[in-house]
Amino acid sequence: MKALIIGGDRNGEFVDVLDGAQVWVDIRTASHHRIRPFTNMVVVPQRDGTRKVTESHVLHLAVHEALLGPDEFAMVQQMVTSLAMNAFTREHGVHQEIPQEPSAAERLTLPGKS
Repeated sequence: MKALIIGGDRNGEFVDVLDGAQVWVDIRTASHHRIRPFTNMVVVPQRDGTRKVTESHVLHLAVHEALLGPDEFAMVQQMVTSLAMNAFTREHGVHQEIPQEPSAAERLTLPGKS
């Protein structure tokens, strides 16, 4: 099965793992990732204000060891949302060049600094 890597140097990549695996180890970085199923339901707002579930999908995630803990679900959900938004924006957005000049904060001279 494919698992989406969340966190670490390979964040956002897919990796092949054995069906039923609970852990994946990145031999390049010697870090371990816990395999977690992530279920997402596609909902459509109805005219009466309710939401109807039209699809359900399971995505297998390889969660980096640094993200494991009590806030794991919230952090994983935020990272998956960010990856999805980045992909959607790249596909449908109008690309803009980012200026390479230093920002105003970088141009500030602090007292005692030259």
